[in-house]
Amino acid sequence: MVVKGKALAEFLTFRKKSGQVYDKRLLKAKEINYYFFSVGVGNIGISNFGKIDNSQLQLLKRFRNVFNLSYQRYTDIAKAEAQAREAEIELALERVRARTMAMQNSDELAEASFLLDQQVRALGIQTRGCAFNIYGENESTEWFSSESGTLPVYKTPRENVFLKYFKAGQKGESLIIEEFAGKGCAVHYDYLCTIPIMGEALRKLKESGGSFLHDK
Repeated sequence: MVVKGKALAEFLTFRKKSGQVYDKRLLKAKEINYYFFSVGVGNIGISNFGKIDNSQLQLLKRFRNVFNLSYQRYTDIAKAEAQAREAEIELALERVRARTMAMQNSDELAEASFLLDQQVRALGIQTRGCAFNIYGENESTEWFSSESGTLPVYKTPRENVFLKYFKAGQKGESLIIEEFAGKGCAVHYDYLCTIPIMGEALRKLKESGGSFLHDK
């Protein structure tokens, strides 16, 4: 492909506006020649200020062949990594599944939530904690665990964010995401501190110098 004349001028304007690396050679260029070889999922190529001869074209083709081998190796490794990751996830799920099936009473949900938190962390997701929140008639019962351990079972009122969760569940939604940042996050944790048991744990965390916010 050859770019010259008006098309070249438009190309230079585009490069300047898009903040691409400055190349003073382009100011003297009369045309730019592009040579591309397909590699299946994309292409490999060069741009030049003049035409290249057949021997140079063949040299580029040989580099294409080497790149094909390199990319194939990359895809093989990526596939193996994805398979290994999936195996890790399945193992984590099986551990939680087995613990859940072994439960003899509802109080053991705390242990299950602790194991779930552990497994999620092991997969690289740094959680604040994990909770099972089971709806009651006017309030919910919650079992919460974090890296520090489990809290005694406690009740959450049918208000604020817990009301949002409840309404979403009643509508059949399988996932609800609530994000709190900055001032909103501080207000949210101030509210959580008013809930018995959970609030006591949060206040102790704050008094000991801990933070409700994750470091980024």
